[in-house]
Amino acid sequence: MPASAFKVLFVGNSFTGFSATTLQRFAASNPQGEDIFHYEYVGGISLSEHARRSQTLALIRDGHWDYVVLQDHSTQVIRHYGHFVSGIKELVTEVRASGAEPILFQTWARLQTGNYPGDQVRISQAYLDIGAELDVSVARVGDLWFEMYRNARTVFDRLFQEDQIHPTDFGTFAVAVSVYRVMYGGDLAWSPTAGVGTAGDVMRTSALRLNVTRAAHYNTVTGRKAKAMCPAIELLLIS
Repeated sequence: MPASAFKVLFVGNSFTGFSATTLQRFAASNPQGEDIFHYEYVGGISLSEHARRSQTLALIRDGHWDYVVLQDHSTQVIRHYGHFVSGIKELVTEVRASGAEPILFQTWARLQTGNYPGDQVRISQAYLDIGAELDVSVARVGDLWFEMYRNARTVFDRLFQEDQIHPTDFGTFAVAVSVYRVMYGGDLAWSPTAGVGTAGDVMRTSALRLNVTRAAHYNTVTGRKAKAMCPAIELLLIS
């Protein structure tokens, strides 16, 4: 891995697409060098569909990426759990075969279902489980949104667009701090907060606690995966 300035491919759907502008602001502001990001997303697509899409596979295989960030459809865990697992497994295999390191982009639940807390617990647990099984780092975006739901409701109320599905600038800020925390660690004090103001400080603080850094994920002596910092059982007890 380079000491600074990563080359990263993001694979997903509209959640990734809406996040691109904020991620680019972070890339340009990174004090360790401007990261190179490429986005391969199609609205409404799942990772199991990406795993059979020739354009996605060609990008993974030929891009010489440092990281590939994988974002599944937000309802896949609930509606098609088997496809959720198989899609991630297939793409993680492809990413590792290419020499890159995968990161899972844990999604947020849809507010418009009327069961946001319960859905988020299921989604969060599924990503943590598959991440532990495959030894893959998880950018815990959904857990960061849930943290705002529990402890900073005024911030949470600004994460969703009117459709109660897609992210506002506040929501995409949560994506960026979560992904950057996993990739680089650090306190993210440099992160650009234009458009989110002091709410950015609240989300950044939570992101530092929730997201295990790449260095912590892989024990440098044994190569064994670090334990999750916030066990999923806590979410079950709170919901």
